Amino acid sequence: MNNRGQMYLIASVIIISLVAALLTVSNYSKKINPIEIYKLGEELEIESASLLEYGTAQNFDNTEMHDLMSLFIEEYIDYSDIERLYFIFGNETDITFGGYHEFIEEEVSLKIGDAAPVTIDIPQDDYIEADFPGLSANQKVKINTSDLNYEFELREGENFYFVLSQEVDQEHYVVSGGNKD
Repeated sequence: MNNRGQMYLIASVIIISLVAALLTVSNYSKKINPIEIYKLGEELEIESASLLEYGTAQNFDNTEMHDLMSLFIEEYIDYSDIERLYFIFGNETDITFGGYHEFIEEEVSLKIGDAAPVTIDIPQDDYIEADFPGLSANQKVKINTSDLNYEFELREGENFYFVLSQEVDQEHYVVSGGNKD
């Protein structure tokens, strides 16, 4: 009778070890590869264009469009598993900068048109937004970090631009893009 109990105990330890090993392999394999980053960029362009189209068709005002885009971005951050993301969205008179860093805190310099650059601190593992009202169309928006420099042109209508950044096997991958209404 005692041997039977030991056999059950050994079997349960083996089963628990197998389950733990599978979970470890599963968690390790979730690491994003470069191809996925580019697919996420393409997906983001398509989804954001659809969202802008929806907001425009619904005649959303600036506040409603801002809320729609902010909610979308927060959901996208949870979904994508990208380490660093930057967003510029809004219309030609009011834009919002959004930034997220998974592992580090970082200062981002944002320069709009001829105005002096503004420094925005992005905390680790937190999405932060900064609003810039009272602009005009056809201005350049520059995003600068310690290792990224991107420039977008603010156009009439609704704008949405992004920069996704991920380090994979000590290689740095960046995808940028966007669209406008």
